[in-house]
Amino acid sequence: MTNDEIVPGDKRARIIAISSVVAGLALFVSVPWIADFVASAGIDNADPKRAIAQLVFRDKLITVVGAIPLVALAFFYARRGFRITRARLYPPPGMKVPWRVRKRNGRTALLIGLSHLAMAVALLVLAAIGFWFWPRWPT
Repeated sequence: MTNDEIVPGDKRARIIAISSVVAGLALFVSVPWIADFVASAGIDNADPKRAIAQLVFRDKLITVVGAIPLVALAFFYARRGFRITRARLYPPPGMKVPWRVRKRNGRTALLIGLSHLAMAVALLVLAAIGFWFWPRWPT
């Protein structure tokens, strides 16, 4: 197999990729408004202990909800990385790509697969950091 073979892009994969980027950008742009809402909605100012308990609960909720997309994306990258590494071919057989891609094999494909696995590990570390700083205050 030569490295000059081109794999055509799949229209459905392209739509999924573009909509994922748009959704990620929308979430990124809306973070300040989400933070303001979470910080100000329904905090009991009269009782300091209750206010702290409410803030700690919200902090834990944000940590868990924020870790979900990171773990899902890490699973996606790990799955792709294992498939690429095992096949020593990028894209591996049966994988749909959003745009035209030149086939890679051998060491180049192995490095692409390992970089996917490294990205998965980095995303899992980011998800775990939130739990490392898990609030330890009494609720």
